[in-house]
Amino acid sequence: MSPEIEDAAQRSQALDPKRSFIVQAPAGSGKTELLTQRTLALLCTVQAPEEVVAITFTRKAAGEMRTRILQALSRAADGETPGAPHEKTTLDLAARVLERSRSLGWELESSPGRLRIQTIDSLCSGLVSRMPLLSSLGGQGRINDNPGEMYLQAARSTLAQLHNSSPDAGHWRESIRVLLRHLDNDHDKTCRLIAGMLPQREKWLRHLADPGNSRLQRQYLEQALTRAVEEELKEVSRLMPLEELPRIARLAGFAASNLQDEDQKSTLERLAGLDSLPGCNCRDHPAWLDLARFCLTKGGTIRRTADKSLGFPAPSGTRDPELKVRLEEMKAQFKACMQTLACIPGLEMRLQEVRLLPGTTYSGSQWQTLEALFDVLRLAAACLQLEFQDQGSVDFTEITTRARQALGTDEDPTDLALVLDSRIQHLLMDEFQDTSISQYQLLLALTAGWTPGDGRTFFAVGDPMQSIYGFREAEVGLFLQARSQGLDHIPLEPLRLTVNFRSQAGIVDWANQAFPRVLPEVEDQMTGSVPYSGSHAFLPPLEDPAVQVHPFFDADFQPESSRIVSLVQQARQEDPGGTVAILVRSRPHLQAALPALRQSGLEYQAVEIDPLSRRPVIQDLCSLARALTHPGHNLAWLAVLRAPWCGLDLEDLAILAADKDAFIVNRIQDQDILSSLSPQGRRRLDRVREILLKFLQQRQRSGLRSQVESCWKALGGPDCLHSQSQRRDADVFFRLLQQRLEHSPHRVVDELENAVAGLYAGPDTSAGQDLQVMTIHKAKGLEFDTVIIPGLGRAPGSDENPLLVWMERTSPRGHTDLLMAPKTATGEDKDPVYAYIQRLMARKTSHEDGRLLYVACTRARKRLHLLGHTGLTEKGLPSKPAGGSLLESLWPAVKDEFERAAATPRDDADTREEHGASAGQTLYRLHQDWQPPRLPAGITTPSDSRPDPGQESIVFDWAGETIRLAGTCVHRWMLTMAEEGIHKWSVKKIRGLKSVFARQLMDLGMLEKSLEEGVDLVQQALENTLNHDTGRWILGPRQRARNEYALSGLDNGQAVAVSMDRTFVDDAGLRWIIDYKISRHSGKDVQRFLDQEQARYQERMQTYARLMQAAEPGPVELGLYFPLLMQWRHWPAGDYSKLQSR
Repeated sequence: MSPEIEDAAQRSQALDPKRSFIVQAPAGSGKTELLTQRTLALLCTVQAPEEVVAITFTRKAAGEMRTRILQALSRAADGETPGAPHEKTTLDLAARVLERSRSLGWELESSPGRLRIQTIDSLCSGLVSRMPLLSSLGGQGRINDNPGEMYLQAARSTLAQLHNSSPDAGHWRESIRVLLRHLDNDHDKTCRLIAGMLPQREKWLRHLADPGNSRLQRQYLEQALTRAVEEELKEVSRLMPLEELPRIARLAGFAASNLQDEDQKSTLERLAGLDSLPGCNCRDHPAWLDLARFCLTKGGTIRRTADKSLGFPAPSGTRDPELKVRLEEMKAQFKACMQTLACIPGLEMRLQEVRLLPGTTYSGSQWQTLEALFDVLRLAAACLQLEFQDQGSVDFTEITTRARQALGTDEDPTDLALVLDSRIQHLLMDEFQDTSISQYQLLLALTAGWTPGDGRTFFAVGDPMQSIYGFREAEVGLFLQARSQGLDHIPLEPLRLTVNFRSQAGIVDWANQAFPRVLPEVEDQMTGSVPYSGSHAFLPPLEDPAVQVHPFFDADFQPESSRIVSLVQQARQEDPGGTVAILVRSRPHLQAALPALRQSGLEYQAVEIDPLSRRPVIQDLCSLARALTHPGHNLAWLAVLRAPWCGLDLEDLAILAADKDAFIVNRIQDQDILSSLSPQGRRRLDRVREILLKFLQQRQRSGLRSQVESCWKALGGPDCLHSQSQRRDADVFFRLLQQRLEHSPHRVVDELENAVAGLYAGPDTSAGQDLQVMTIHKAKGLEFDTVIIPGLGRAPGSDENPLLVWMERTSPRGHTDLLMAPKTATGEDKDPVYAYIQRLMARKTSHEDGRLLYVACTRARKRLHLLGHTGLTEKGLPSKPAGGSLLESLWPAVKDEFERAAATPRDDADTREEHGASAGQTLYRLHQDWQPPRLPAGITTPSDSRPDPGQESIVFDWAGETIRLAGTCVHRWMLTMAEEGIHKWSVKKIRGLKSVFARQLMDLGMLEKSLEEGVDLVQQALENTLNHDTGRWILGPRQRARNEYALSGLDNGQAVAVSMDRTFVDDAGLRWIIDYKISRHSGKDVQRFLDQEQARYQERMQTYARLMQAAEPGPVELGLYFPLLMQWRHWPAGDYSKLQSR
């Protein structure tokens, strides 16, 4: 190593293959190069390359490390002369590896796959696949990158146990009832909250999995709460200056003598009687509370002055000279005392915490809810396991957990663990600060048999200052714990790198000055408190300021967006070949910036940053999907009629929406209403109405994607698009429907918005790499010449409070305590214990916010720009930044810059773009006479000629909707019965599903007043089918059977698409096509009614037969089955085998 590098000794030490290390490698310190060198050094000592295993968190990091090793081997094989000292170290090690490879026959040059460099997810998947039974997955389950739907389904299954009549489920039922009562019987909210707990189950399940866990006993949890409160009192006692107590007592006594309010007076009198600081037991909390009330304002800040409301009358209120002097003296003493307290770091926060500390016992209702939550969450975790089995996929957490199970326990390791124990000699872990609890436990299992001095080593490298993945369950405290205590039984020698090779000196020096004030001063494993560790710049400073702060004093983000544009243009002018990155905390912070970049002609690549949900084509498609799946969704119907394929004016829409109690789908068929529309509006509506009604009638006869996409095309949707990117956006939406909602159209209204919220425009590959826009999290591991960080003043959105909050705390006496509290009951004041734990968690989040800033700033090589806004006080001073914003974390380092900017006279033209009068929204729409492209000669569609058989005018009303929705539900369950096997069904099973029927009907949009009738219809239809010989025959096992079978083709020159409820071949070789009809008939002449139904649907059924025979020649028998009537009609079809089908 070069003597010019200050940490050369540490880097050289890290290559010792006989010792285990944990290395703190700050940003830009050459971590990947060190890992590469360490891996090469270890390969020089082993018998096989597979004995060295390097683990990373991303495929990109694994690929980069593998590439560097292979390049080093290739350069060493070519005899290349290194140009720098660190390159010489790398190539010397690579040459030794090649020599060992040749002597031991590794053939690394031709077999690079023998290098074990992989992601931790890949490692876990490999362990699970090698021990499928022990891992409980039974095989290699694929990893679902978007498991949210599985979490929701598991939550639904959990709540469905409320209606499980099995005696064994009694305990679950009562716990679910308690939880639902706690949440005001809000089923949807409860379901959402349960689903929200499942992604982080690795944190709570290890506590809750065992119902007999003594740590969950009420006594234990209350003792833990007591210790937590006492530790808080010890902290404030440590900070409170004892020498100020006599003055405080004297001031309190003076104030008490001037007050009439007995409660306030008695409080001050108690303070006046203090001759020492209160103790730190829970019984001393009231005394500390008196002290905190005296010293703090209602807003939680240390008082600056005192007035008569506190017992300090104004001196001007008396004519007595001696009294005036006395009052002035006491007020001056109070001010001086408070100034002394205000100068003590952390005291104000601790006094505020004293005022908010909870009691140390749970109320009866709190404990009942907490116990119910334990049960419900265990049940939810079990339901998630069943969902994993049903879907054949798992989430990342499950893979890691199952991999750990595949290795067994320390006392009883599996054969796989023993094999790995003998094979793995050296383990390297990259980005160790991002390790989760389950991943940490996996590392412990992999090294369980290792002992100091046995020749095996563990090498961890990372930077706790860059731990920013708490939302992915990363625990920075694990890094701090390993550094101080080792990896359980493996001692680790701590090393720290200090040289920054990435950023010029100006940026490094600024970071060294700023971040000691941003990050906490003291390290704490439990709260994730990581102090700043300084760096030394390897690169010299550049001319001009390296870091610029751009203050704004307005919540209008247009000026900030304009500044971003000018900074990008300036960077390109000063450094034409340089790279620029715009980094934000969250995507909404770019809401104004992205349009500004586009308007300025600046092409950029955005990595999962530009939400499709804001693009008009996606908004229109969402409205169409909602309208087709829920005819009563008036807002969706109005949006569909406003969309470009129809384009009604606002005046016409107002006419259609005039009757708030009527359904738009009915009003567009009412001739009286249509006659009041504008002539152009009638013409536009006439063109699209029949298309919409046709697809509305056929809804749920085909897959959701097919239904929505076909309707969109028929309306002229593709011709409304102006670019290929819009076409790509539409394709992304249709794929989303197919992947997430294809078989659940009833959930479109509730879930489509959330599903679409996860869609983002792909990067513009034509834009090049010189300007990139991404979140700070995505930028981790990258570097750019110029970094622009806007939106610092914007606070993050608030998340819904979780069902359960918990935190583990280690006391100074070594106790590891578990704090837990249930979510506050709906309509009640916030639970003090819940609020206390949330404040502890907020401290942890605040620490991560500081680290997020550090990551963002250290991406810059040459220039860094920080943009943020705050308000101004009445005196023209900058106000405190928004709570939770990154500017709040950065404030100690940039407050002076904001104050200087606020003191500088500003011209509005310098800070705000001039905006002309709004020209209004441009309405893009198809021409009113637009027609779809014509089919080839001789081919028509049903809309060109005869109507679809069986189709009639749609009049939407809730009474008719009840039977239709019940029919949809029956169709699904008859499909399920057929696919599962009719022999597995019984009347008892059907009756046990009544609550499920109710939920499905509600999801489909059935009104609550119709729900009981709808459930009865579904139950009756299914029971009738089960008890009817014909019904059992139809759903029984058959050859070449298909349910909801879709066919499309040409029928008499028309392009048609159909879906058959059930088709199969019987024992005689006859093909049957059967449709289910959920019809009721209250009259006496049932046979006449059946005749009418057969006549009504005969042409449609014949169409089915013609298409089927074109695809599969042979005799066909057609049938209509009426489960509510326990009747059916069937008849032979003709021979249509010469037609075309596909």
